[in-house]
Amino acid sequence: MRSSWAPGTAPVDAVAGNGARPRESGQALIEFALIAPLFLLLVVGIIQFGIGLNYWLDLNRIANQGARWGVVDKYPNCSGTVGSPGCTAPNTLKAHLESEPVSGGLQPTATICFEPGTLQGQVGQPLTVRVESDFTFLPIMNLGTIRLRGKATMRIEQPPAVLQSQGVVACTP
Repeated sequence: MRSSWAPGTAPVDAVAGNGARPRESGQALIEFALIAPLFLLLVVGIIQFGIGLNYWLDLNRIANQGARWGVVDKYPNCSGTVGSPGCTAPNTLKAHLESEPVSGGLQPTATICFEPGTLQGQVGQPLTVRVESDFTFLPIMNLGTIRLRGKATMRIEQPPAVLQSQGVVACTP
């Protein structure tokens, strides 16, 4: 059987002989089934990256707030006077930073310290606040955990009597 195909015309179905095109009814579904998992993996990866970035920004915000409160030696509920009720345990600056709200319920740990090799605790010297927390990618599948860190260093503006009474010492490398 000869095909009656000519340029600019549709090919003739050799089996049916009626000039209909060959069947392609499942092709789009198969192509979608092959591409969909990769596309979904890419979308979920982008979303997880965005969530991790948001958590990291939260930790940097908390570190920045803690450094600011530390250099002026006052923080919420603490007047800056050694021994005042809002400035003693369990209401330390470290405890206050660790109780700050973080997206997704992360539980950060805070470290407050004076930079080593300086006149520690003196006005004009650096104070560093580090805040860390673990972040798990896709907790349902437990794909991996990374440690997110936020850090801020500022120059001391007020003598840090409250911080020194709370046991803030030199940073360890």
